[in-house]
Amino acid sequence: MAEKDSTGYTPEKPANGTFKMPIGLLQAHVAVRQLERYMALVTLYMERFLDDTSLDTAPPIGKLIKNYDEKKRRNLLRRELCKLSDAVNKSAKRAGVQVRYRRGEGEKEVGINIFLDFFNVPESERHIQYNTTRTTVYRAIGVYQRERLKGLWNIINPVYWLSVILNVPVHILSRAGIDVETSRTYKMHYWILQSLMAILLIFLIYKIGVPTNFLTMVQSAL
Repeated sequence: MAEKDSTGYTPEKPANGTFKMPIGLLQAHVAVRQLERYMALVTLYMERFLDDTSLDTAPPIGKLIKNYDEKKRRNLLRRELCKLSDAVNKSAKRAGVQVRYRRGEGEKEVGINIFLDFFNVPESERHIQYNTTRTTVYRAIGVYQRERLKGLWNIINPVYWLSVILNVPVHILSRAGIDVETSRTYKMHYWILQSLMAILLIFLIYKIGVPTNFLTMVQSAL
C-alpha cells in the first residue's frame, strides 16, 4: 500500500517524475502557463472556503478570465477550471507527476483524480484538496521548467533533433487518436513505424553525407 502523501491524500501509485517522450521548448512553455493559470483559478475559487493565510497569492481575476462579471464569479471560475482540467491533467501525467489519490478511510476509501474530480470532493476536505492540488501543480511546473532549460540547449543539440525525427511515429499515432502508452497493439505499430523512420534516416545520412564529428557525437550519446 502506498504511503500517506504529505498533503493528506494517499497516492494510488508512485509517480516517476520523468517524461515518456521528448518534449519541445514551446510545449514546456505552454504547459507551465496552463498550470500556473489553473493554480491561480483554484486559489480564487477556494477563497470562499479557506482563510487568506492558507492560500497563495493570485493575480486579479480580470486578468485570468475575459469579459469577467462579478455577479457570475463562482460560475465563471467553475467554467474555466473545467475547461482547463483535462489539459493540466495530461500535462501533469506527461511530466510523470502523481495525479491519482485515495481519499476517505476503510470501506469509504475511493480513488480520485485531483484535476478531473475537483468538484467531486466534499467541502469539508477543501483544505486537503487545495494542498494536494498545489503540490501536484508545483511539482509538474518544476519538471517543465527543468525541461524548458533543456529545450534551450536542445535548439543547438543535433542528438535532440535526431530523437525528434525518430519520434515522428508518436505524433502520427496521437493525431489519429491513438494512445500508444496504453495500447499494446498500437505500441507494436509505433515500434514498426519508428524502425522504418530510423532506416529512412540512416539512408538519408548515407546519401547526403554527414560530418565525422556529428557521428562521433551521436555514438557517444547512445
